[in-house]
Amino acid sequence: MRLEATEKPDEYKVWLTDSEIEDLQRATTGYRDDLIIQLGAFVGLRSFEVPQVQPRHIKTTESGQYRLRIPEGKDTTGSGGKPRDAYLPDDVERSLQQFANAENIAPREPFVDLSGRGSRAAVKRTAEATSDEIGEIDIASIGNTPA
Repeated sequence: MRLEATEKPDEYKVWLTDSEIEDLQRATTGYRDDLIIQLGAFVGLRSFEVPQVQPRHIKTTESGQYRLRIPEGKDTTGSGGKPRDAYLPDDVERSLQQFANAENIAPREPFVDLSGRGSRAAVKRTAEATSDEIGEIDIASIGNTPA
């Protein structure tokens, strides 16, 4: 794991290895929390973007790849977040579809019914559980990453 301090106290940017992501996924307490980890780790979503994702935002390209439309991405101009498309790995797309089917999520309902803060809290809880399981102290700081 690589940590990089941000301008805010106790907040870090975090880069995880595949093995560390697997450790996090094993420590999740439910399928929803696993989806939050997948969306952050494999799609690159920020905590405030996770609750925006709905089944209708999954698109297929002409080449058969999946893309995920994020309605309001990071605001870098001060004029509000702009839509962005993110690459959606096949495995994550499959997980999203299975979750939508199991939970009967309509096309215009969010996969994750939490706020950005709630998504971040789920990641922090999972990171702390992972830290307890594997004894890796730094991994507990994952929930302190910027939005």
